[in-house]
Amino acid sequence: AEAMQAAEAAFDRVVAQVRPDVVHVQHLIHLSTGIIDRCRAAGVACVVTLSDFWARCSRVQLIRPNHKNCMIAPPGLGCAACVKEKPQLIDALAAADRLLGSLPARWAAKVPQSVPAFPPGWKKTREDAASLVRREHWMREVLQRADRIVVPSYTLKASMEGLALPRGAIAYCEYGLDTRWCPDGPPARVPRAPAEPLRV
Repeated sequence: AEAMQAAEAAFDRVVAQVRPDVVHVQHLIHLSTGIIDRCRAAGVACVVTLSDFWARCSRVQLIRPNHKNCMIAPPGLGCAACVKEKPQLIDALAAADRLLGSLPARWAAKVPQSVPAFPPGWKKTREDAASLVRREHWMREVLQRADRIVVPSYTLKASMEGLALPRGAIAYCEYGLDTRWCPDGPPARVPRAPAEPLRV
């Protein structure tokens, strides 16, 4: 909580000094999701580019601890098992979460976050699980407050639409450079010889 408050205070100082017309958020990990609200408080438009699955997945890349792809982020209890490196429990807890409907969310809402956090043990595990159950709802709320959300791939767009954001809230804008302005078109691609090293 202190780190988030410090990040938001630093952000407020930069916004007051620079006075931007638009803030383009590239990522919120290790900062604060509150930055979007700080933009609104300052009356500055906020565009968020989502370049990975962090808004849906605490592990960022939808890859489970057993190195298998997670095609759909499971509900909170399943995510809690994933973050705690218990891949064998993910699907069962995700299924339980779905069957229980709103009960996990109601339970999670009653579990306060302690500051400072509890040391490792049952209380810490319970708090972490509750936080992960609340996470998807929180990310949906936060992203709805951005003025625009941009994604670079249709796969990512489909995943973020799973957050039930308003229709049309997510814009697709692929990576790359527009070379139409180059009078001779894009630079010619010269194939490299089989033994030549790859240079990027």
